Amino acid sequence: DDDVWGHFKYTKGPVVLVYPPKRFVSDKYDKARARYPSSKLDQDALTKFIYKKSLPLVGQKTWKSGDRYDKAKVPIVTLFASIDIEKNPKGYDYFANRLRKVATDYVGKFVFNIGDKDDFSYILQDYDLALDAKKDVGVGVKDGDKYYKMTDKFNVENLRAFVQAVLDGQITPKIKEPPAYDDDDAGYGGGDDDGSFYDGTNVDVLTTDNFAATVDGKDAFLEFYAPWCGHCQSLKPAYKELGDTFASVDSVVIGAMDATAHDPPADFDVAGYPSIFFKDASGTVTPYDGDRDVDSMAAFIKANAVAPGSGEL
Repeated sequence: DDDVWGHFKYTKGPVVLVYPPKRFVSDKYDKARARYPSSKLDQDALTKFIYKKSLPLVGQKTWKSGDRYDKAKVPIVTLFASIDIEKNPKGYDYFANRLRKVATDYVGKFVFNIGDKDDFSYILQDYDLALDAKKDVGVGVKDGDKYYKMTDKFNVENLRAFVQAVLDGQITPKIKEPPAYDDDDAGYGGGDDDGSFYDGTNVDVLTTDNFAATVDGKDAFLEFYAPWCGHCQSLKPAYKELGDTFASVDSVVIGAMDATAHDPPADFDVAGYPSIFFKDASGTVTPYDGDRDVDSMAAFIKANAVAPGSGEL
């Protein structure tokens, strides 16, 4: 289309432009777009270019963006704090502006993002971070299986010193060993697209196709997981037992969906793995942030169930 070519001021193609998410682009530090530097489209080179240029200087850590950061193939600097971009955008911007002052000096050596510490509470232990108070802020670096924790108070200069120390090899990392799970012990094991993560248990295996039919009109306790997630593997024995606890209660569903193979319904903001929600029989969805032992989860279900006869649970 001649109008499109004229708008972008290009005369011949092909031309590939990559725009990082506008919400996270800073006029001072980021370029609004990047052009693929060749008219010959090589699949591998183009894929790497898109992954690299789709990341802003400082972005948001979510379960969806994690893959793009991992594919950057450089250490990932993450700031964990109480963040709600929709309700308190200035809170996010406060931290992002400070991270950018450091990130601009380490382009190509590190990538930087910000994650909500509640959404990602299950990985804080990987960095040995304890952020119990609402205003607590922590910074960590992940480099493959190596995890680094910033021990000083967060500010620009301390962050710069920490990142440089990681780069220079002056900090001893924590090495996260991959979990060794045996299919025959404690219910551990792998998972795949056919639902085998919970196959043969009293946990309802949920898919995009059967979700509504299984859940609607019932009090449903729901886990969204990734089969490769160590924290999901750790939860699995207790969650299976929870399924056994309510196996004879027709009004209660204990369900689980592989969120890497199926799309969680729009009502569920799956920001990390595992994410747990309670959807009561009236359709109200509530995130579950309590302890993940059987007694605590069962008590929550009994306290919040609204289906007919739930008073007898």
